[in-house]
Amino acid sequence: MALRLLLALSLVLVQAGQTEEDTEEFPEFPARSVVSPLFPARGQQYSYTLETVVAVVGGLYLLVYFLGKRRNDRLAVAWLHAVRPLFEANFSHVGVAEKPDGPLMQQEANHCYKFFASGRVNCAYALLTLEMRKRQDLLTSSLLQLVLPEKDRMIVEIPIKPPEALPLVFAVCKKAIAKTFRANNDDLVTSTQRSLTAVRKFDELSGAYCVLAENDDTIRGLLTSKVLTTLHSLPANCIDSFLISDQRQLYAGFPMTLRCECSLPADPKDYADMSKVCGLMLALVDMVAGLKLSQTAKSASEKERQILLEARLKEQKAAREEELQKKKVEQKKKEEEKVQSLSKEKQRKLEEKEYRQSLKKKSVKTKLIKA
Repeated sequence: MALRLLLALSLVLVQAGQTEEDTEEFPEFPARSVVSPLFPARGQQYSYTLETVVAVVGGLYLLVYFLGKRRNDRLAVAWLHAVRPLFEANFSHVGVAEKPDGPLMQQEANHCYKFFASGRVNCAYALLTLEMRKRQDLLTSSLLQLVLPEKDRMIVEIPIKPPEALPLVFAVCKKAIAKTFRANNDDLVTSTQRSLTAVRKFDELSGAYCVLAENDDTIRGLLTSKVLTTLHSLPANCIDSFLISDQRQLYAGFPMTLRCECSLPADPKDYADMSKVCGLMLALVDMVAGLKLSQTAKSASEKERQILLEARLKEQKAAREEELQKKKVEQKKKEEEKVQSLSKEKQRKLEEKEYRQSLKKKSVKTKLIKA
């Protein structure tokens, strides 16, 4: 009964406290006039333009990926069929696997393939790398290919071990890239000091190529009529460069390295030229093993190498001293920061201690001088 009286009293008080403002009716909000692309108004048709574009681009990317990858795989297989007989005839083991029936090539990426062969005189092995165009990449195969066109490439690397150590740096490259090629290889910069116009002295070499070598004995000993015939029989844009140097070492115990870079033909039917290039590199390996330099050329090359070695050691010593000086400066800076963080009393005691140590050092020097 008391609870009912209390509720009735509170209702009377609430109604008595209401004002005009409290009883004023607010107008209703108009219907929504803003159209959301995610939540369209009732009766409005939804637009799927964005989803369509995303689906088309995604589908195109997947299509280019699978077609480009399959194309690179087929080109790599065609290249392998072209060069395999040559390597099987010259090496005892062919393939990246240790077992004879293992895979012949290793795919490191969708555009990169490795081929390996070992077991031949005068060299440790032959490592061939195929760097194909990134056909599986939509951006690279479409837009970048129009701006910066690329070619499929083959790189040959062979460590060489001649019967006796020879001071030898020798290279043949396209005349158009000679300056860049020389600048990108330190052994050519240091060993072929002559200007590019004076380096190309071999008249029988095609005008598309130039020679970079330390001496004329190397040019005459390596650019024989057989090498020149093979070189001139290849397409003009086939071999970009090949370099033989004792200044770089790929494998322990084999002091020389041969490196060749060339462009693959656009048509796989012409991959037989790649077998000629590999045969030419193997012939150069055997020629380097049998190369004889005159005593004058050998002494001049060894003298240049001694000068370069002394200059290199001097640079290394200067770099070490600079690094040591830098460490000393950093250590001194840390000590100063540590001292600054101490209280004034501790700083004063530290200064007194350093002063006493300096006096002791001076007294020791004075006794040595008197003695």
